[in-house]
Amino acid sequence: MQEKKRIWKSRLWIGLGCLAVVLVLFSAVHIGAAGAETAEPDTETTESDTETTEPGAETAEPDVADKPENTSAPNSKKTKKEMVAEKKKVLAKMKDEGKILIRAKRLSTSKVMLTWKDADAAFSYQIYKKASGQKEKLLKTVKSGSYTVTGLKATDKYKLYIKVYYKWKGTSGGKSVSEDIYMGKSLALTVSTGGTHFMNTKKLSVKMEKVTLYKKQMYSIRTRIWLNGNKTVYGRPKLFYYSTASDVAKVDSGGLVTAKKKGTAVIFVLAPNGVYDKVYIQVKG
Repeated sequence: MQEKKRIWKSRLWIGLGCLAVVLVLFSAVHIGAAGAETAEPDTETTESDTETTEPGAETAEPDVADKPENTSAPNSKKTKKEMVAEKKKVLAKMKDEGKILIRAKRLSTSKVMLTWKDADAAFSYQIYKKASGQKEKLLKTVKSGSYTVTGLKATDKYKLYIKVYYKWKGTSGGKSVSEDIYMGKSLALTVSTGGTHFMNTKKLSVKMEKVTLYKKQMYSIRTRIWLNGNKTVYGRPKLFYYSTASDVAKVDSGGLVTAKKKGTAVIFVLAPNGVYDKVYIQVKG
């Protein structure tokens, strides 16, 4: 009897041991499967994160598009009217500074070289010649501040001057267009290559460079002249006068200045070959 109980106990312990082994194996298999399943979502999440980067890149474009456009370039392109007004101010300043006043240098009895100061690359200059009793003639259009006039006769007198143009560039109907706009002209020089006094002024100097006047007051400009060659043979050249603001200070053909209203003006005194000096006039009220 005791032997049977011992056998049954042994069988029970063996069965419990087998059951424990089965349970351990089952648990290990379950945990391994669960671990594998958990690892797969991690891999999928990584792929999802990678895919999210691409939509992020795509949304960057709308973000840029949503920003205000840089309108500085279109706004910086001034209209034709604005540009012409701006260039006229440049030209007026050039005249005030004497930069648009041309000079003439006799090279020979048939050649005269004209020079002037060019302050704006957008300007072009048309050279004109007018002989006594004839119509004006366009000689050439240039971009620089000099030109040599040829084909002159020593026995004739000529008026030489330049007309200033501004080349406007823009768009019309989606196409690029350009237009030459007339801006003004220089004072005309009286030129003669035959050894007369029209071309022999070397230098001139006004007696007073700055003059203060009151309204309606007058002042006569006095000028000293240096001539090339013999003064007795060539004689004294006729001078020309030009006011940058005639409404402030007016000057007549003899150099008499009349104060008109409060302000400032510059009076240019020119010899026929373009040599000049200037007087600054201040008119007080």
